[in-house]
Amino acid sequence: SISFTVADILEITNVEIDDKTGDDDDHMPGDEIELTITVVNNGADDIRDIEVEVDNNKLDLDESLPEFNLDGGDDNEISVTFTIPYDTDEGTYAIKVDASGEDEDSPHTKRDAETYEVDLKVKRDKHKIIIEDVSLDNAKSTCGDAVKFSFKVSNIGREDEDVAVTIRNTALGIDKDVSNFELDSGKSESIEETITIPSNAYNEKFTFI
Repeated sequence: SISFTVADILEITNVEIDDKTGDDDDHMPGDEIELTITVVNNGADDIRDIEVEVDNNKLDLDESLPEFNLDGGDDNEISVTFTIPYDTDEGTYAIKVDASGEDEDSPHTKRDAETYEVDLKVKRDKHKIIIEDVSLDNAKSTCGDAVKFSFKVSNIGREDEDVAVTIRNTALGIDKDVSNFELDSGKSESIEETITIPSNAYNEKFTFI
């Protein structure tokens, strides 16, 4: 007997994962992930208006990528970038990729690729607190001005944490305990605090930690 495999006319042949933030072997919440998808037209006829969809609900991933055309026998790479949500649990997540288009020589004839699945493994450090979305209501301040800090504290570790927040700048003599609170794993807390610039501050750029 003779056996052989017939490829789909429209086919997704590969999905490559590139972690733009961290290690390609250890994907963490908050990491920026780029998926590069290879789509092939195995037929002789051209396929137009090819749409690629990428989906995983638990990663808040639901993307429809820009349409493109493929001549017979050609392939194309298309990319999508997303950020792993901070509240993502440890585990393996199957990302589904679909592609469909229309046969140019046979109007209204759809060409659908078989769904391609790629696994994204997410890990979490036991303890990890990050500060993000830091902003000032007045980045150019003068002596005596009140400046409002806004920022978000996120717990992207596996354990719940007791968090203490301090705003500090040694040169300005500012060392202010802002808040103490419990922060569950995968949760965030938004904080606003007002600091008064000392009357003896000099003309300089200051960094707060």
